[in-house]
Amino acid sequence: MSALNLAFNELCLRDCEQQTDKQAAHSQMESFVSVLLAFDTWLKDTRGRYWNSLLLRSSVSFYDAETRLAKDYPLQESIHHLEQRKRDFLLSFATRTPIYDPSSEHGDATRHAESEISLDQRSAAGLSAAHAFRGVAVSFPTAERWETHCITATLQRFSEQGELHTEEAKIHHASKEAHIDALKESLQNNCLPPPQIGRDLSGQFDRFFPYLIWSKESEQSISQMGGGKLFGQTVDRLADLNHYAEQRQAGEFDIQHPTLKDASDESDSVKNNPHLRSKRRFSAPEGSTYECFWHLKLGNGRRIHFFPLPQKKEIFVGYIGKHLPL
Repeated sequence: MSALNLAFNELCLRDCEQQTDKQAAHSQMESFVSVLLAFDTWLKDTRGRYWNSLLLRSSVSFYDAETRLAKDYPLQESIHHLEQRKRDFLLSFATRTPIYDPSSEHGDATRHAESEISLDQRSAAGLSAAHAFRGVAVSFPTAERWETHCITATLQRFSEQGELHTEEAKIHHASKEAHIDALKESLQNNCLPPPQIGRDLSGQFDRFFPYLIWSKESEQSISQMGGGKLFGQTVDRLADLNHYAEQRQAGEFDIQHPTLKDASDESDSVKNNPHLRSKRRFSAPEGSTYECFWHLKLGNGRRIHFFPLPQKKEIFVGYIGKHLPL
């Protein structure tokens, strides 16, 4: 079971660079710690059903004298003014996890290394980490724009072909305790215990992958898989597809240029061949038929073929199995 990743949004400190009211600044520190404590309490209340630990990733040192909550009020001084219990809690985990450690991270963390999140044309390390680890960005409430449980930022990522794509990214965010309540359901849905074998998905497809639609062939294919590396890889890539669709519910759903990592389109030679086209044609439950040229590569020469549905903001998974004929 994984950790619930919080990532400190360093951009919130830019909004207090000219602040002179130390009392207001300390109130913001109190609010920040209250948010962290609320996350910690929620984690304990779930009794490990979703996460086994809480991490706070930060690109900013809380001990750095140059890090300030007000013009003449270093962050470390504000921490010192906290009551002992809150100070010990904050320092117990606020400095132990880097924003991103390429030597130890894998899985979803690769999104952080291969894409960049920005806000108002400013690079945003904390928001980028929250997006990569499917966690939550946390901020001091230093400006009105942080009074939200969802931040819309800009994501830039290079495709497998080396093309730069720009799109919107929705980032879970909290600067006060009420934001946590708004995020709970989404966060819990994102960290369901992973299925171990195909039959674990029986009757649970909508729960694990709410933004995916399945052909009869694809549903049967994964349901019949045993456990092991290939099954885990297949589930991970389907989760990537589901996450891709989820991130675009309020923005552009571009069928021509999905920036999902490692997604490939078929060649013109395949598309122009009636026989090969037919092998990539699958039926959705409501009767529509789609030619699933887009695909993700798995191990052992296997593929996931899919078709994005911009109107529905969903993705149709047509085929999971061995490489289709060329």
